[in-house]
Amino acid sequence: VTTNESFDGEVDELYEEAKRVILEDGKTSISYLQRRLKIGYNRSANIIEQLTQNGILSEPDAKGQREIL
Repeated sequence: VTTNESFDGEVDELYEEAKRVILEDGKTSISYLQRRLKIGYNRSANIIEQLTQNGILSEPDAKGQREIL
């Protein structure tokens, strides 16, 4: 998987906006992103996964929390 691409090779059109929201607000949860961007859970989860793969967010810890890297 290359930068900004999901598993199917498609870059989500909200990727950059999602990255901005997370970096500005400091909140890294799937549900927060879902509410802020008014998108579905699966799409939000895919964007969070893309951000993790691209080194913006850490993998979830034991409590499921992610850190901004």
